[in-house]
Amino acid sequence: MKICEQGGCMSKLAGIQLTQMLNEAGLSPLAEFQDSAILPEPKSDLLFTTDFGPLVGRNCKDSGKIAALNAISDIYAMGGTALYAAVILILGNDINKKERDILLSSIIETCKEEKVETVGGHTILGEQTIVGLAVIGKIGRHLFQKNNCQVGDALLISKEVGTGIALRGYYNGLLGEEQYQKIIQVMTKSNRLQESFLNLPYIHSITDITGFGLLGHLSEMLGYEQGADLFLNKIPYVSSILDLSAFAFENEFIQNNLDYARERHDIRWHIDTMKKLALCDPQTNGPIMVSADKKILCDIDKYGFYHIGTVTANDRIVLHGE
Repeated sequence: MKICEQGGCMSKLAGIQLTQMLNEAGLSPLAEFQDSAILPEPKSDLLFTTDFGPLVGRNCKDSGKIAALNAISDIYAMGGTALYAAVILILGNDINKKERDILLSSIIETCKEEKVETVGGHTILGEQTIVGLAVIGKIGRHLFQKNNCQVGDALLISKEVGTGIALRGYYNGLLGEEQYQKIIQVMTKSNRLQESFLNLPYIHSITDITGFGLLGHLSEMLGYEQGADLFLNKIPYVSSILDLSAFAFENEFIQNNLDYARERHDIRWHIDTMKKLALCDPQTNGPIMVSADKKILCDIDKYGFYHIGTVTANDRIVLHGE
């Protein structure tokens, strides 16, 4: 299998360009800028999402699992239950027949683990392998959208950030086998949320951190004249990136994500450390991010979340602990 350095959500169109395209396209109101589209049905509203991209990882078993979990995550990010999936698969010259079989098997097995029924899909040949899912789910007891933050809310994330940087470090020979396995452990951790967590009475917003990085997706969560205080030393990072040079890993995808966030909020700091770089790093099957009343802080250890910041009553995103 040929390793792709811009796989998964690192291949995402820049946020500013995407917003312009969506504004000009005249899409249906059902395509509101949420993690999943909400499809109104008489008895139970449905959720629908599509996600696909180049392979992530060094083998097709890892790549299939990551792609499936990444696509299903958008249903989880709205507090929903994923039900059915159709596979999207362009088979390129970068993998052989055996690897193609492993890739598809990994996708289907991951769906089974997530209790999602694979009901079909579409497969064609192409130059580069592209993989993903179209997923249908149902709304849970509560529907969570990304842009309902309240001033004073605690900001939480469910796992480490920096996997995009870490994978590039591995591809370039700066990180070894042990570090790679730790990266894959983060990327193959499901974002399915416990029902007891979703039923807590003080959760206001949920999203997942993918191609626009933590900062870009946070900027989508925050409302008009809302900002955030972020505590750099409380954010969990993939530990292997912290000894790498931030200067060597800055790229157009990270800069695009910073620019995207700056379109919405006042951000006066610059990327000059690895921790700051990781805030803008595109993630594939990255963490769930939650905005909730601070009463939730009594429960975060129970549910495995990290408290990384607070929603404020201005449009600035400020870093503390530099």
